[in-house]
Amino acid sequence: MNVISLDLLLSGATIALCLMLAVFTLRDGAGLPQARALAALAISAGAQTIASLAVAQAFPVPIYAALRVVGAPNVGLLWWFCLVLLRDDVRRGAVEWVGLLALSAAPMIYLLSDLGVRTPMTGVVSAYGSVVPLLMVVHVMWVALRDREADLLEPRRRARRWIVAACLMALVVSLATEEVADSQLASVLRNAFVGMPVTSLGLLWLARLRTEPLQFIERPVEPPVVTGGIDPRDLALHRRLMEAMEIERCYLKPGLSIDALAEHLRTPVQPLRALIHAGMGHRNFTSFVNHFRLMHAKALLGDPDRARDTILSIALGAGFASLPTFNRVFRDAEGCTPSEFRARALAQASLNT
Repeated sequence: MNVISLDLLLSGATIALCLMLAVFTLRDGAGLPQARALAALAISAGAQTIASLAVAQAFPVPIYAALRVVGAPNVGLLWWFCLVLLRDDVRRGAVEWVGLLALSAAPMIYLLSDLGVRTPMTGVVSAYGSVVPLLMVVHVMWVALRDREADLLEPRRRARRWIVAACLMALVVSLATEEVADSQLASVLRNAFVGMPVTSLGLLWLARLRTEPLQFIERPVEPPVVTGGIDPRDLALHRRLMEAMEIERCYLKPGLSIDALAEHLRTPVQPLRALIHAGMGHRNFTSFVNHFRLMHAKALLGDPDRARDTILSIALGAGFASLPTFNRVFRDAEGCTPSEFRARALAQASLNT
């Protein structure tokens, strides 16, 4: 089998896997932002794989251009999907849209160049086009590792390692194939070591093939997991935890980690993780700590004696690392800015005096 045939075989398999991944994802989770992001990524990656085939050059120009356009944001969609998967507080804000457009710019400029349209950015993209995707991979790895200890969802904590490993593999293969002169050989390597393994693992992860249907056996209905109920065995730990947060105010320490809190409570980390997640309903440690920090900040914002304190001093005094983080968390929780909350609270306090 020559390189051309192998490229067609592997590319065809990758395309089929991408389409199956999109179908499975939309079938089972169309209402979830993670599922929508993954489906968009799979469709975009499939289109990009088709457009990368040597035979695609023979397609009519509108079809070829459409494939390239659909495939252009695949790197940006990968970044977006990883953020939505790993973090609970990701929103489609200006930063996310700018990142997606930046990661899609280089493929679009390459497309225009292939169609004979030269732009002022063509030379810049040719020289530095790989820098932005490289930064994207580094950012995903940083997010996966940075938030791992604060993540209270054990399956997601394990998945972070796999995401980092997949990013490293993709980065190594991408850098290695840039030095391969034969474009079809480079395509074979990318599909063999990145495209097919990643999409196959994604399908196995979502499908989770079980043998019960083959035996016509119905799976037993599992009782629902009740979140928010404290296990009687954890009552003593819960009492110590509340004392540490409400009386000792451990949350005022900037950068408080779950390891540091466990050490303060003189308890292993894993039971503390289970208590905060299963018993108290928090998906990550940061949201748990921010709950207490917000209550502290709201009390200060509504205190007439602290009316001349700046928002920054209150944010830092409540344990937040920066003012932008405080503003974002406050808006998400209260639906208004700290300044608006303070104005209403102080106005109500003046009426009550």
